[in-house]
Amino acid sequence: MADCDDLSYAAFHDWFEPGFVALLREILDDAIENLDTGRADLSGRLERFRDVLIADATIVSLYQDAADVYAATGEDQAELKLHLIESLSTGLPTRFRTTDGTTHERSQLPTGEWVADALILLDLGFYDFWLFDRIDQNGGWFVSRVKDNANFEIVEELRTWRGNSIPLEGESLQAVLDDLQRQEIDVRITLSFERKRGSGASATRTFRLVGLRNEETEEYHLYLTNLGNDDYSAPDIAQLYRARWEVELLFKGGCHRTSSTPKSRVNAEVDESSDPAG
Repeated sequence: MADCDDLSYAAFHDWFEPGFVALLREILDDAIENLDTGRADLSGRLERFRDVLIADATIVSLYQDAADVYAATGEDQAELKLHLIESLSTGLPTRFRTTDGTTHERSQLPTGEWVADALILLDLGFYDFWLFDRIDQNGGWFVSRVKDNANFEIVEELRTWRGNSIPLEGESLQAVLDDLQRQEIDVRITLSFERKRGSGASATRTFRLVGLRNEETEEYHLYLTNLGNDDYSAPDIAQLYRARWEVELLFKGGCHRTSSTPKSRVNAEVDESSDPAG
């Protein structure tokens, strides 16, 4: 074998210039949009929605050599984060983007008319009062988990309980939560947030808070939503949120298929996601 002091990428890598990468992305987006999965339309309690959309993100560990492009939350590591919105009606992604591992999920979820008539299921990575307001203002619906330390003011009870139940109207959530024994919580609460990012001007909205008591842990699973109590009971809201497992299964399936292979090698000249902005 002849001596070789320098290594260079094969000619194949030279094909992936920015224009060609942009074309490949357009082709992929078009293929996803037009792929017919044969899945049926939403039915039952979901048929009122145009679609049920599930937002999530997952981390892919990379070789340390990629850390300059794909920074990670830990030192001496490289991570790619895949941000995904999956359609429950098709089982396919409707939007996706790649960033480095330090990018927060919330920053990659746009708001606008695309949420109209759709139900958006959000975990704590997307816990943002401004986001909830924008979904509601654009004609969409949402169900979100609630942080453990959330302390909303309760302005109305949506279900009455017989006996010596603790009155909730006018109380703060944390002041009464530990004393409650009821199976369900169903109330309206107020929350405040910045009306416009960076403006300093605040806005206040009223949304619905529901909770289901776990008899084993004696704690409540709490959810925020703008769905009405006339159409969806507290157990209904919890059941709707369980549809998030669809995207969890999608991610787990991907991990299973790649579990026998080493960590992905990233070539900044080849990988279209070398720009952390996606």
